[in-house]
Amino acid sequence: MLDPTWYPRLDLSQVCDRFILWLSLHMAAAALIDYGIHANLARGQLLSVGWQVFVYFPMGAGEIFIYAMAYEAAFEVAPKEQKGDGIGL
Repeated sequence: MLDPTWYPRLDLSQVCDRFILWLSLHMAAAALIDYGIHANLARGQLLSVGWQVFVYFPMGAGEIFIYAMAYEAAFEVAPKEQKGDGIGL
C-alpha cells in the first residue's frame, strides 16, 4: 500500500471505495447491455451500437483520470534524476 504522506490530498481508502463502486456499476451496465444484445439477436432484432457508449465512455473517462493522477504522483514522488523515467513507463 502506498504511504499517504507523500500525497496528503489523496485519501486512498476513499479512492478505492469509489473505484470499486464505479467498477461494479460499469460491469453491471456492460452485463445488461450484453444480455440485451443476445436477447434481441435471438428474436431476430438488432440493437443499436449506440448502447455501447455506456460501456466504453466510462472506461475511457476512467483512464484519463487514472493517468493524470499517476503522472502527477510520479512527478511529485520521483527524485529529480528519475522524473523522465516516470513518463517513459
